[in-house]
Amino acid sequence: MSLESGTVPSPQTAPESLDDLAREAQGLVMLSENIRTLKEQYVKRETDHRQELHDQVERFAAEKEELERGFLLQLDDQKRETQRQIEFLLEENNDCKAQM
Repeated sequence: MSLESGTVPSPQTAPESLDDLAREAQGLVMLSENIRTLKEQYVKRETDHRQELHDQVERFAAEKEELERGFLLQLDDQKRETQRQIEFLLEENNDCKAQM
């Protein structure tokens, strides 16, 4: 039995020849390489995912700033319009008082 089949040989079924040992060693090397490859793929996926999240945070922050600026500009416009209306009404009020 070999490691490739997912079992570990017991002392009673231990390899009997150097060829068996070489095959098992090769299987261990392949298993080690597969683990290393999977780890590299996982690290790359995680790194890519973190970068994507970082990019999203930056985009959201930029959008938030843009919305805040727009909102503040809109408030300034409303404030100017309200001030203009107040001045107009005060002038009308003063004109009405002057006509009385």
